[in-house]
Amino acid sequence: MNKILLIFMSLCALFSTNAQVGIGTTSPSESAILEVNSSNRGMLIPRMTTFQRNQITSPVGGLMIYNTERGALQFFRENVGAGNLSGWYDTQCSGDVEAIFSAFPQGITLDFSDMEQYGRVFSGVNGTGTQYTSSSPDNSEIGSIGPVYQNIADTTAGSTYISFTDRAETGTLGSNHNFTLHNSTEVNEYNASTFASRINNFDGSGDLMTASLTNYSGDFDIILVAKFDALPTSNNASFFSTGGTGNGLLVGCGSTGESNCTRNYFNMNFDTKNFICGGAANRVPIDLEFHRFRIKYTDNGASNAIVEFYIDGTLVQTYQNSNINSAQISRLDLFNNRARSSFSTSSIAYLGVYSAHLSTENFEVLDHYLACKFESQP
Repeated sequence: MNKILLIFMSLCALFSTNAQVGIGTTSPSESAILEVNSSNRGMLIPRMTTFQRNQITSPVGGLMIYNTERGALQFFRENVGAGNLSGWYDTQCSGDVEAIFSAFPQGITLDFSDMEQYGRVFSGVNGTGTQYTSSSPDNSEIGSIGPVYQNIADTTAGSTYISFTDRAETGTLGSNHNFTLHNSTEVNEYNASTFASRINNFDGSGDLMTASLTNYSGDFDIILVAKFDALPTSNNASFFSTGGTGNGLLVGCGSTGESNCTRNYFNMNFDTKNFICGGAANRVPIDLEFHRFRIKYTDNGASNAIVEFYIDGTLVQTYQNSNINSAQISRLDLFNNRARSSFSTSSIAYLGVYSAHLSTENFEVLDHYLACKFESQP
């Protein structure tokens, strides 16, 4: 104890007299108040779990730790951008992901947490109006998202917009709106500071965020990061669907009429094979956190098609049968099921729809990136 006190007093004396301290050097840089120099040792900063990190009271900008669960340096960013957002930044998040986007199959990528590069949100309908970015005001109404490829397998087929469609629901785009861009100020959201949300529940012919696409059949890969903002009150409430009840699929919750995939569990759903959720063994209970979903569909021509359903990087169920060979992508419907009959308050932070399978390596890199950005915290 006396040694520690002596070292502390010595450092204080050095700071007060020289305003600089060198450890391993007698001539610290003029630009540094402290320089540590060694050719055979490193500097060890505090190591802690995510839970321990979150117990830090009132972290200040620049505070740094090594997260033992992530295996990465993390530092606290304070009051960033016009939204004055604060949160922990994980240096592993972006890693190699920007490089692999160029190697992805043809398709559509919407990353609402990084809109300057991978997605655009406009205030008006039909792609007009002000482009929102991650520093936009919270709860700004959304009119359309895009442009996105009209044909996910062909970049020359033109583009379209995921647009607001006014149906039978109360409210308009400009007042009492139903779709918003949300900015999160929660520390544990990492870089997922922005995401698109549906803020009203509705059963029946509700308003839509939708785009019609050229019908695509064949192998495809869908990656989705989404969450329910309130527990669903209707069967088959969904974050996302790809077409009508004859050939589309949806991702959301199940039905109270099913023994395994009830409304309490996440599921994906084809027309002729409902409620793929992993059964009693692997199903994932619904909560209000972001989760990562993947649907890997292998068409197999006239043979039995295969669908693999992943949640948070884990394969929960593989189903193979000729009764799902009719699956196709004909539209993008955000925040609703394929029948357009069940809507729930929910949020989407990332959507990728691709006309071929991601390679195993690219999927692992992307999944690590998404897990880092959208991890669930205690």
